[in-house]
Amino acid sequence: MTAAVFSAGIAAIEHLSEMLGVEIEHKTWFGPMHFSEVYGWGRKKNTRWPRLYAARHSIPYASLEDGFIRSYGLGINGSPTLSVVRDYTGIYYDSTRPSDLELMISASVGHDDKTLNLAAVARRAIVDAGITKYSTGAEFMPSPEFLSSSAPKILVVDQTFGDMSVIYGSPRGNVFPEMLKSAAIENPGCEIFIKTHPDVLSGKKSGYFGLDEANKYGAKLLASDVNPYSLFPYFERVYTVTSQMGFEALLAGKRVTCFGVPFYSGWGLTDDRSSCGRRGVARTLDDVFICAYMKYSSYLNPLTKGAGTIFDVISYVMDMKMKVG
Repeated sequence: MTAAVFSAGIAAIEHLSEMLGVEIEHKTWFGPMHFSEVYGWGRKKNTRWPRLYAARHSIPYASLEDGFIRSYGLGINGSPTLSVVRDYTGIYYDSTRPSDLELMISASVGHDDKTLNLAAVARRAIVDAGITKYSTGAEFMPSPEFLSSSAPKILVVDQTFGDMSVIYGSPRGNVFPEMLKSAAIENPGCEIFIKTHPDVLSGKKSGYFGLDEANKYGAKLLASDVNPYSLFPYFERVYTVTSQMGFEALLAGKRVTCFGVPFYSGWGLTDDRSSCGRRGVARTLDDVFICAYMKYSSYLNPLTKGAGTIFDVISYVMDMKMKVG
């Protein structure tokens, strides 16, 4: 099977064919076709042409995106891709319409013991090793001032300005100011901290919160690249709009409040301030993890450069973290 991509960026992703199990061909014009499928990247504007091409030739179209364990290192700095997702219905961060992941979670009514055991092993490894989308960041080393306060601490997660997951996952628009205000009002006597996004810290992008917004509510900026899993033990509660860090907080056993509609909200796992009428059924954390990380995602075996599993990527990232640190 051969899939057409119109984007040079997609065509340049190393080992994409191996991860997806399909030959990828970069198409640059609307000539004769011999493709089984057509792919575009998420909800980018340049997906108009591949969508039109697929519709014109009556062949399936799918949206691609980075996987939830994308790489060891920031993608914006060119770190090689270790996982991708492929969605024929929508894309996981677009709450305005269904996605394969949403439909999969909604239909999830139980898993066999083998799958549950594998999920437990994967979840434990992810939390213990601090494996995130990019798996970078130093261990959080709290200052004496941080430790001297006995007040409970609340974490508010910033995101990159204009991120697609915010645009398509926040039906009420820019709710970041509302989220920070609510975190302060709902947690009297607590210290509020804002976690800056790694892409903002790298200087490549901007976020929604700065010093002025933080000072308005007496919040403090965590403006250093630290691994989220090393942060979570110090915080009672996490507030987010649509960040994947909210799901990682759930894996770490934290209470999570969502002001947008990320893939993990609406299933009874989070305190939701924006709703999605298509959801509303109770699902376990295992249900969402298995669907998102084990079924929806496609992985590379970083050693053989062939199709891999979540465990191949976990093992590789753990090895890289040990070598670096």
